[in-house]
Amino acid sequence: MPVFHAVPSVLARNRKGALAFERAWRRWVSLGSVVHTRSEEGRVLLAAHVGTSPLEVTTARRLTWE
Repeated sequence: MPVFHAVPSVLARNRKGALAFERAWRRWVSLGSVVHTRSEEGRVLLAAHVGTSPLEVTTARRLTWE
């Protein structure tokens, strides 16, 4: 199940800031992409996840040997 995080408001003011956040997120956190809530895809995702809590997500820990 994907987890969605809001872009900080100072960066969400325009596309340039949102894409800078996306690049930093990919570098320091994990893969991901910005979804604009004013687009059709964004409206659908927002409607599907409104009222859900990211704290209800289950996690799994895995060990791998290299």
